[in-house]
Amino acid sequence: MSKARVFASCQCGAIQWAAPIPSEHQMCSCGACEASGADWSACEPGEFEILAMDVCVTGHQNGAFSPRHYCCSKCGSQLLTWTPDVRRSLNECPVSDYENPILNWNAAMQIPDVGPVSFATAGRNHVDQPLGME
Repeated sequence: MSKARVFASCQCGAIQWAAPIPSEHQMCSCGACEASGADWSACEPGEFEILAMDVCVTGHQNGAFSPRHYCCSKCGSQLLTWTPDVRRSLNECPVSDYENPILNWNAAMQIPDVGPVSFATAGRNHVDQPLGME
């Protein structure tokens, strides 16, 4: 039996996704997240499904150990982050590991009681690894 899912989209609706119903949320105290009201929920990468992507996704990262943030290039909505698994170390120094990243999606973008508005992009896309940076 599959997990219950919620649908979400960026503010302009160009990027839509489905993810498991969040069991918990985590606020971020960085300026960008506070300004946008982002509310992060984690899930396994294979459980996050992009349903429509009519515009490019842009990304940024502030340092090797900071999350990679991805936003809609049209409206600027924060969509998801990849957080490195920093439990690894090399010669007793922490190593940023994007081989086993943690996917966080912006639960503040949920569409209450509504499925995706349209399926403009053919096919479905599972996000199995961090997206390329533009």
